[in-house]
Amino acid sequence: MTKIKKPKRRHYKNWLDAYLLYCAAHEAPPIVHLWTGISVIAAALERKVWIDRGYWSTKPNMYTMIVAESSVVHKTTATDIGIGMLAQIEPKVNIVAERLTTAGLIYAMSKLEAEYMTKEGEVRSQSAGLVYAPELSILLGEIPGGGGDICSLLTRMFDCKDGAFEYGKAKEEPTIHYPCINILADTTPDDLRTLLPRGALGSGFSARFTLCHIIEAGEPKSHPKDYMLPDSFKYREKLVEDLETIHRISGEFVETKEAAAYYKKWYDEDYELTKIGKPVIDEEAFRSYISRRREQIFKLAMVGAVAEGDKLILEIKHMKQAIKWQIEIEITMPSILAPFGRNVDALDTQKIYNHIRNAGRIKHSNLLRKHQKNLTAGQFAMCIRSLRQAELIDSEMEGRANYYFAIDRDVRDIH
Repeated sequence: MTKIKKPKRRHYKNWLDAYLLYCAAHEAPPIVHLWTGISVIAAALERKVWIDRGYWSTKPNMYTMIVAESSVVHKTTATDIGIGMLAQIEPKVNIVAERLTTAGLIYAMSKLEAEYMTKEGEVRSQSAGLVYAPELSILLGEIPGGGGDICSLLTRMFDCKDGAFEYGKAKEEPTIHYPCINILADTTPDDLRTLLPRGALGSGFSARFTLCHIIEAGEPKSHPKDYMLPDSFKYREKLVEDLETIHRISGEFVETKEAAAYYKKWYDEDYELTKIGKPVIDEEAFRSYISRRREQIFKLAMVGAVAEGDKLILEIKHMKQAIKWQIEIEITMPSILAPFGRNVDALDTQKIYNHIRNAGRIKHSNLLRKHQKNLTAGQFAMCIRSLRQAELIDSEMEGRANYYFAIDRDVRDIH
């Protein structure tokens, strides 16, 4: 049984901020490192923290998939940084990285059962682990549509139900008690198309994934070692020690009144937009995801809260941050459909949005020149119109010139 020790004083005020700084010398864009860091914290927390939602309790476990071309992002070397830190902490976090079968995962999870003691002295059980799949085939198999039963199993395990978990009818199959599974997977759009047919994209399995579609590469660094922090070895050691402190946190989260009110306003607005046919992602394949994304905010808020301290209190800043993280990756989700034969305008629109966001403020003629090789003036106008309708950008006149700028969507219409 793991006893919950008194948390140590941390080296860094915010683990995620410190982790991003450590990873800044890597070529992958910051969003890859951010979601790796989020996944690592979620895996370290296991089911030892939760928030009571009335008819159910929400744990911070997540299924995260980094989707990018191999030539664009060094996905595996980026995610390996966080996984390497997670593998060092004590007590050990169970990391499953070998090729999986349904029976193999059931057996592995049944052997992971362990007891731990909360800070209140209550003894609890869990069968927790992280499935790390630097290649999606590790998770879903190598043949087209080969996920099958394992997709169904992972779908059912996502909610971390209390008590005994049984899958299938075979009497010889072992029982998993109090399961909690996290997934961090890397893949390319082509592999996603091969291993997850388009019909499965809107399934219950894929709806539980946070799909981080990375379109543009980070800054090139021929010799990343030259860009690393001074004394980066000790910096990394401190990150591991702080992650171990996070791993020992246990207990129930509560919301402040301000956080609850803020979330309610966002929830109600998002619900109404979906109800009138204007969901944040207006694609049939993402309908199941849309209904689940609102609960994801609590998972992200818990991760954000423990990243900066040991108090199990969700404040308004944690809700705002969680919504911002979520919206940032949702912008690119529709473009995942491109490999399935959909219109590639989503990719062009995303690239235009990235230019506007990165520039802060950019002149119309300058932006048009950046895209004139790939888009006609009419196509460019269509992309701009789509971004306006989604309330992602706005413009203003200065003299005779029109300038575009990005809108911070996480606080849109919420006061």
